[in-house]
Amino acid sequence: MAAERNGRKIVVEIKSFLSPSPMRDFEIALGQDILYRNLISLTEPEYQIYLAIKDSIYENFFQRESIQDIVKISR
Repeated sequence: MAAERNGRKIVVEIKSFLSPSPMRDFEIALGQDILYRNLISLTEPEYQIYLAIKDSIYENFFQRESIQDIVKISR
């Protein structure tokens, strides 16, 4: 989903994390995020990309130190 407001352009990637394995969902989401980020930087560099997830996934999975480290490295 792409949007523009007050001159700011963003792309929001929405992920559901519905499988029994949050790590598998993370693996898929991370790979897609890297792909989309690279593609957008080549084609629409003025856009910023964001990942949208449920609060419960953020609190119970993304707050793990190891997951945060992986996210930082991938940026």
